[in-house]
Amino acid sequence: MSCTAYLMIVEAGTDGVALSTVDGVSSLPRVDAWDGRTETLGRLLAGRDAHGAPTGTPWHPVLPGLTVLASLAHQGRDDEQGDDGDMLFLCEPASGATLDGLGLARWTGSDDDLVDLPDGFATAMRAAYDIACGSGTEHGIPWPRSSLPGFTRELARALASDPAAALHATLPRAGVPARATDLTQLQGWCLSSVWCNDEVVVKVTNPNWPREPDINRFLHGVAPHLVEEVIASGMLTDGPSQPAPWMLQRRARPRTADRPVTAGPWQGSEPAPDDRARLLRLRLLTVAALAELQLTLADDPGAPRAAGADDRSIEAVTAQLQELWDAPELAATLEPNEKDALPALDTYLRGRLADLAALAPVPLMTHGDLHLGNVVDVGDGSVRIIDWTDAAMSWPGVDVRALLPPTSQPEEREAVLTAYERAIGPDHARAVRPGCELAVLFYALSYTKIDAFLPASTRWHFHGTITRMVRHLMKLAA
Repeated sequence: MSCTAYLMIVEAGTDGVALSTVDGVSSLPRVDAWDGRTETLGRLLAGRDAHGAPTGTPWHPVLPGLTVLASLAHQGRDDEQGDDGDMLFLCEPASGATLDGLGLARWTGSDDDLVDLPDGFATAMRAAYDIACGSGTEHGIPWPRSSLPGFTRELARALASDPAAALHATLPRAGVPARATDLTQLQGWCLSSVWCNDEVVVKVTNPNWPREPDINRFLHGVAPHLVEEVIASGMLTDGPSQPAPWMLQRRARPRTADRPVTAGPWQGSEPAPDDRARLLRLRLLTVAALAELQLTLADDPGAPRAAGADDRSIEAVTAQLQELWDAPELAATLEPNEKDALPALDTYLRGRLADLAALAPVPLMTHGDLHLGNVVDVGDGSVRIIDWTDAAMSWPGVDVRALLPPTSQPEEREAVLTAYERAIGPDHARAVRPGCELAVLFYALSYTKIDAFLPASTRWHFHGTITRMVRHLMKLAA
């Protein structure tokens, strides 16, 4: 019996999708498995279809130039605003899934849910992944667990084996009536896999951020009104990839029934900029909450570091500058004259960091990605801050940069900066504006770290980000 696994493959840096033409019909490329044998993707990767004819798309025959986005999966949320998320991810189909409407439906589930699919389908899907990605590694870099076949089964087992987690979260199963504890996957990509029900969120993080559960648990202990409780956590250890941390956390959501769930990566996307007054209020609430948390921890900067926060102090960032200049993306994207300008930029930034060190007394707790999508308005005049993956100890102003309104709203920008300066107090306020200017350097180093640990064929997500940030720093220096 022959079984087929379909893959979606795109060319890195473009929006082109590889299609295989068979009998005049274009479709996603597929891998067929039968009698223990598997058809390879070689013809497709060489730019030829299943009959050996050119596909018309100049696909490079070497896989790292391509990105495997999905196997039978599209994650989207349909609401009044339309399709809220078009992230494609590799996952396993639930029972009853078919190839009809590919790209419109959402599949989740565990290996046990494959009973309604043809025999051998899971084998074909795993074979397709192994062919495309080298059995879970690419140039020695392992793919994250949440992108590997078998992940949903492992996650289901982890939740079921933890008494606290089992009370709050389950994965849907074929033949089992829907339960309030059943999870829906909101996101699955190279950095995380996020699932939720009405009460809790389960997040599996990339193995290169092993301390996110510890950081959230620590911050909840310090400021339970700002960071939600971590109910359970652990490590996923089965399979070929690195161990990955998971945590089950209470879902940050409005406390009053008449308010819709505020947007965020665990609730939706960042709020649309259709209400300047409302968004300004949310930004002002957030900088006040941020300053409160930072001042609470300012007298003991070692405690967040012990909990897992990264060291992004001025001294540490100065020492990491060479890592930024050595980023492979810069070598491939910067113009020759821009590469020649890097030594001067290095000198300039070291000087600015030295000036900032004279103004910033101690490193402060820093979220690292504090846009409005990571803020939940709970409706009682307060907010919750989520997604502390890139938490670090750094200088004042880093998080304010991501919260600033667009440059077309100078009055609102000034209001946010002034509110944060007042909230953080005179000892730190003098470093806020120069620290806000240099926040781009903090972000550039974050993406340099991410780029270094991702398999090459997943880096399309962030392609050009480091380059844009370095060019911004060049303009600042000019």
